[in-house]
Amino acid sequence: METLKLRYKGDCCPNCANIIEEEIKKLDGVGEANISVMTRLVKLQVEADKAEAVKTQAKAIFDRVEPSAQLQI
Repeated sequence: METLKLRYKGDCCPNCANIIEEEIKKLDGVGEANISVMTRLVKLQVEADKAEAVKTQAKAIFDRVEPSAQLQI
């Protein structure tokens, strides 16, 4: 497993952050997901060979759940 630290721009309420975290945790290769609305930091524990796919899928989840928050990948 490797740790990915990504940032997002825009606003994301705590409720939406929780929904996004739960959806990301269900992705293949993800061990843990944590979103801090205070620091706008997204920390993911992922299998190294699935990191790029997870980033793309996480961005799609952000776009769908909270369009005003743009995940920077």
